Amino acid sequence: MIELQRCRDSDSVSEVEGVLSAAGVAYKLVSTAPNFDLSATGSGSDAQVIVRVPRAQYDEARAAMEKHCTGIELPEDHYLQNASRTEIVEILGQAPEWSPFDVAHARIIAAQKGIDLKEVEMERLAQIAQSHLGKPASGRLIFFGWVFSLFGGLIGLMIAWSLCGAKNSTDEGVFFVYDDKSREAGKKMLVLALLVIAASLYLQLSWRLTE
Repeated sequence: MIELQRCRDSDSVSEVEGVLSAAGVAYKLVSTAPNFDLSATGSGSDAQVIVRVPRAQYDEARAAMEKHCTGIELPEDHYLQNASRTEIVEILGQAPEWSPFDVAHARIIAAQKGIDLKEVEMERLAQIAQSHLGKPASGRLIFFGWVFSLFGGLIGLMIAWSLCGAKNSTDEGVFFVYDDKSREAGKKMLVLALLVIAASLYLQLSWRLTE
């Protein structure tokens, strides 16, 4: 089961349930609150209800939600009313990262503006290519990675391992989170952290043997 949508009030949950049930899509509700209470959602708390669907039915669920959203009028103060051509292409090219409502109305606006679907496909391919390459790690993370690796300990190991081994799972496959340069730095940190820990254990053992 993977996440389809998050709802902040019970009316939204009921709406999504109705759409999925009508489309024959199985679903499961999970609350971010410690104790699941649907009636409390939207009553001033930060709790949300996560709607999950089977991975095999995700595309079907998204299509049903988008179709439903086309029947809901776009508010006059909604940001899509003034969205640029580039922004519309970006939304459609990265549809899974946007809400069904935004994607549905972005499609309508794209049709009105005569946006070529080839632009959308190029944006999608560019997003996949970027996922393959990974992102550069922040200077702050690199700095603390070297500091904690130098002094040894689990924190240094965790940062180093995250840099060189962390991965993202997407519909297009599994990719490293960080780019080659960041992962190479992570490997060096990992070696340093392990050497420092090994040296520390050796010194402790030698000290105890000499007592």
